[in-house]
Amino acid sequence: MSVQQEAIWTLVLPEGTVGQGAVDWPRRWDLSRIIDRGRHRQLPLTGAHEVIGWSITGHVSPTATWAPAPVCWVADFAADPPLGALRIDPVHLAAGPRGLTLMPADHLDINPAEAERLLTAVAESLKAKAVGVRLGAPDRWYMTAAHAPDAAWWTPQQVAARDLLGCLPAADESVDLKRILNEIQVILHHQPENAIRREQGRPEINSVWPWGWGHRPLLRVGSVVTRIYADHPYAVGLARLAGVEVLEPFEVEKEMSGAAVVIPAGRHGGDPEWLERTWCRRLLKSLARGRISGVRIVTASGRLFEIDAR
Repeated sequence: MSVQQEAIWTLVLPEGTVGQGAVDWPRRWDLSRIIDRGRHRQLPLTGAHEVIGWSITGHVSPTATWAPAPVCWVADFAADPPLGALRIDPVHLAAGPRGLTLMPADHLDINPAEAERLLTAVAESLKAKAVGVRLGAPDRWYMTAAHAPDAAWWTPQQVAARDLLGCLPAADESVDLKRILNEIQVILHHQPENAIRREQGRPEINSVWPWGWGHRPLLRVGSVVTRIYADHPYAVGLARLAGVEVLEPFEVEKEMSGAAVVIPAGRHGGDPEWLERTWCRRLLKSLARGRISGVRIVTASGRLFEIDAR
């Protein structure tokens, strides 16, 4: 039996939350105890999706089999995804001294009605090309084509810190994808919603970023946990594929048992006081009483802190 198959509870937290702990948190906090007294190791993981996938499935590189676009499709539409599904998340592109820079959707404050109108305009223009688009959420857009590019992908957050053009697929079969992206940029530029954003001094939604595709049909997932507390689409999609119960990240149980993953939503993941009060205090109390066998924190970069009853 691996450690993940025991009654281990995992908190998936932003890197910044854990990084500030040693200096700013009260020493008596249970959150501090997990960080300071727990065993520390670095997992061979390279991003938030791999961390979430490892926490749920126990596999080190789950995105090789369960790519984010089709898994998030399962979460957003409760249906099996088409093979050529990819994410085309809305972004803002700007020219700067180092070339094009990208601002991801989580910095753009996109409301649902605005996203619906923009993607409807894109869908109408691409209808003749037999390319479908679909709205999962204001910051999650999807495209379906004949097949996904045979190339690596980068998330919008990763691209924001890199050379934009160097992160686009370069293979010959990606030429059609680049043409579609150029057409989408033209469509978005002429939409009234972007004219309003310009007048308000807000960054335009002037492009999309393709990522997260898979090269084979999505397989069912085996899970090493009994339930998941999250609204993160990748976690929800994996849970549905595994037949694992999904609860809101605020639905805290009085009696903790089994193995579970907690992914706090929004600002709560970066709020140490909320984490301490809502989760860590209760988790270590359950650990002391022998109801669970361990608690651990893992960050988006794969830093792992774990503590047991000893």
